Amino acid sequence: MVIYATIFIQDMQIAEDLIQDLFVELWYKKVFRRTINNPKVYLFTSAKNKCLMYLRKKRPEYLQFDDLFDELQVNLPEIDEERVIFFVEKIIDELPDKRAVIIKLHFYKGLKYREIADVLGISLNTVKTQIRKALHQLREKLNKLPNNI
Repeated sequence: MVIYATIFIQDMQIAEDLIQDLFVELWYKKVFRRTINNPKVYLFTSAKNKCLMYLRKKRPEYLQFDDLFDELQVNLPEIDEERVIFFVEKIIDELPDKRAVIIKLHFYKGLKYREIADVLGISLNTVKTQIRKALHQLREKLNKLPNNI
């Protein structure tokens, strides 16, 4: 389970802590006393959700802006890099949840499309579509930024 969580978090210590917290939560909720049709699926889904909640709450340590801006191909106003980062993060946070998670896994954590599909349990085409739509939304909003911000 920790290895699975590490795919999301990419930090073994944090992944271990999250999985330990998950088992403590499950123990206090007395989940193990209930009948669960497929315990393995239940545990891995719970781990995935725990990791995604962590990623949503945690501000990214880095964002591969060069890669993102290469993809976007937009002309940004001449402002300092921190303001650009602020606007991009704000736009990403306004994306639909699923789309935001996919774009963050790709550009914040550097996961490949196939890895994202495997981690989230969705098709490769869904990942491609969601990233394409996210980039389109980012491009539109960034192009609308005034030059004097």
